[in-house]
Amino acid sequence: MLQKNTLRQLITEYVEEYTIFRDFSKNTLQNKRDLFLRFTNFLGEKSLTLENVQLYVQDMKRRGVSANSINTEISNIKAFIHWIIKKKKAQMENWTGEIETPKVYHAPEMLPDVYQAEKIIELGTEPGIYDHALHRKRKALMRFAMKFALRTGVRGVELSHIRGKDLSISDSDPTSSKVYLVAAKGGTPQWQPLPIDMLDELKLHVNDPLVFPVSIGTCNESLKRGAKLLGISENINMHVHILRKVFGTTLARVMPMSMVSRLMRHSDISITQKFYISYGIEEMGDKLNSLHPLIRIATSPQDAINTFIQNTAEPYFSHDKRIQISSEYNAEKREFVIRFIY
Repeated sequence: MLQKNTLRQLITEYVEEYTIFRDFSKNTLQNKRDLFLRFTNFLGEKSLTLENVQLYVQDMKRRGVSANSINTEISNIKAFIHWIIKKKKAQMENWTGEIETPKVYHAPEMLPDVYQAEKIIELGTEPGIYDHALHRKRKALMRFAMKFALRTGVRGVELSHIRGKDLSISDSDPTSSKVYLVAAKGGTPQWQPLPIDMLDELKLHVNDPLVFPVSIGTCNESLKRGAKLLGISENINMHVHILRKVFGTTLARVMPMSMVSRLMRHSDISITQKFYISYGIEEMGDKLNSLHPLIRIATSPQDAINTFIQNTAEPYFSHDKRIQISSEYNAEKREFVIRFIY
């Protein structure tokens, strides 16, 4: 069992190691130190055991600490224990799954759609009339980085650690271009596909030490500014991780869940299903009536084709102003003509 002095020493080592990898801000680092200081002060001379962690949970409840805050504290303590076991810093069993914490009921999070998110990025990084060359360059780089995040779902810390040598761009087969990512939450490094609409700009950075040398904190400020300019800042708390959520929820509507989970690099598909699926009753009704084969064949051919146009073709091109869709039905020939004009 870990005693006071050893525990404090390991906490210091843990925080310092993760600070280097995750590029914590000064505020985040101080919050983590304060969190562990509260925990070690509570323990005093007691050792790190399941029983004592459970007593800490009860103590926080008695002091009126919110359920959210209690869960945050315990999540950090769990991560620390996992680190001890993984790094073999001490001999101890993993009893973190037995810690009982209060249930938290989250209201659905408001998210922009993918097109609003893109507009927020553009508005938040628009150069001001008094910006000098360096400011304009930084804003352009932040725009580049955040658009990449919106198209790939990378986490903020992953984004800021991508190196030029991690990019593999193919001129002969652009769709096979990829990036080597070291997951921020552990696990095996993975290759992920690159967005083909950004390949030309990405090629300019293949020899750079870092592709996106940006401050995530400054990116967050730009997103908040962009949301305010778009008029949605009261309902949506914009930050870089929201771009990952928009990426996941957007693809969850058009891709198999197993593929979305793979692109999100979740350790388990249940994480994707729990946090990245949110359907309204109208959307579910549309999908049920248009995709269920028994319901579909019971409708008239004309209605079935109209449903296809409304639910598939039109949404696919809804934000692409280059392409217009028109349809024409010839009752005499029993013929439906769909035209794509560009």
